[in-house]
Amino acid sequence: MNLVIIPLAFTGALSWLNRQTKKILVTYYGPNSQVWLGGLGIMIHEASHLITALIFRHQIDAVKLLQFPSADQQTLGYVRHSWNQQSKYQQLGNFFIGLAPVVGCSLALAGLGFWLVPNLMHGLMIWGINLSSGQLAASLI
Repeated sequence: MNLVIIPLAFTGALSWLNRQTKKILVTYYGPNSQVWLGGLGIMIHEASHLITALIFRHQIDAVKLLQFPSADQQTLGYVRHSWNQQSKYQQLGNFFIGLAPVVGCSLALAGLGFWLVPNLMHGLMIWGINLSSGQLAASLI
């Protein structure tokens, strides 16, 4: 049960935080500030969609990893793809393509953490392993 609830709660909290941050950026610094401050994240997000679409053998129709918003185009990047409606594998791929940025951005952040603060990241890994194995909970009782 926790394997579902914790990731959903985490994703929901991150989505809310993302929306609030975008509102503040656009209000105070204009729409292009999202690209200037979050361009790398936008590219990782879109690349995650792209890689997963390729894994599930979708046809890639158009890709723009990063673009400035305009009056007629508010998206900061996109991957347009099509798939065989008769293929269960490709239909299932749509689910994973939608989730891909959660995994891709998490891996990018973890990689950055291991590069910049390896001792902290190793400590967090050990803490997470202990927590998941119940050793930490048992030691608190």
